[in-house]
Amino acid sequence: QEDAAWWGGIGTGGMAVSRVARANPAHAPRVGAWPHPAADAEQKAAAARLATFARLREGATAPYDASLHEVQLRALWRAAFGVEADDKYAARSARWLELGFQGDDPACDFRGAGVMSLHHLLSLLSSRRAPSPSTGFPLAVASINATAVLQAYFGLNLRIASPLSVSSRPQCPEAALRDLLSRGGLAPLQTLHAELVVHFGRLWEERSSPTIMDFPAIMDEACADLHEVLRQLAEDADAGQSVYSTLSAPCLTSDAQLAEKVGAALDTRRWAARYGVSQQMMQSLAACAKPATAVSALMDRLWGSVDLSCVPCHLCGGDVRDATPSSEPRPEERDT
Repeated sequence: QEDAAWWGGIGTGGMAVSRVARANPAHAPRVGAWPHPAADAEQKAAAARLATFARLREGATAPYDASLHEVQLRALWRAAFGVEADDKYAARSARWLELGFQGDDPACDFRGAGVMSLHHLLSLLSSRRAPSPSTGFPLAVASINATAVLQAYFGLNLRIASPLSVSSRPQCPEAALRDLLSRGGLAPLQTLHAELVVHFGRLWEERSSPTIMDFPAIMDEACADLHEVLRQLAEDADAGQSVYSTLSAPCLTSDAQLAEKVGAALDTRRWAARYGVSQQMMQSLAACAKPATAVSALMDRLWGSVDLSCVPCHLCGGDVRDATPSSEPRPEERDT
């Protein structure tokens, strides 16, 4: 009786609809007069996502106000320069340039992405994962731009212009936005921001003597990598799974797991580009239960065709010596 009232229709057409609906009741058509529990739950989840999106937009469009956010700015100073520098705090100081701001007044840099960019930068510094600005990396500018990119990418701030070049502004997958909202919005957005800035810093370090003139190109590359990671995860996600889930694990439930998944995927893309290895091979090694055995087997296959005499290892910097295509490697050489 429930099937007849809910699905409606008799015969082949009704049976087809019933099969689809039983596979995923949330996608079933509403034919009957009474709402199905699964459809009612989906409506409540959609309403919760809309409420989360509204809160995210409110936070993303909130401007930075020096009179209201002095406490957060002081906390940023303490996180950047240490507790011992508290007595030297100044809203306008040349020390802000050491953190990567464009001038001595950070309020000028916060105008675009608002107070959310201050919160993101403070959280990143507090996590102890921020790339070091002592190497010349413009940390503050990179962090603020990452916040602006994410605001534009997820449609949270329609008044901000994406800092990416026009040709490098990707479209956010619908599944990625839905999953971001389902996870609460603010915390996972901060997680994505942190992973993006860390990835940006690693790409910066791999450049040969980078300057501020290289900033736009590296920013485009880092954001393109993040988009590809989110797009691929969205495509791989099954109905009812989180965008950030894996084939062997259920829906991710913590921000730490989200950071680990996205960070590993970004590292895969970076290493694949750096060493000219296909991403499929990198992903296979990452998912392998015994990666050392897999690499050893790969080396055994390559050994007869590659001359490894005195070739520096690109991974550990060691030398493989006294090896010829026809010789059997010693154990220590195989390890290198």
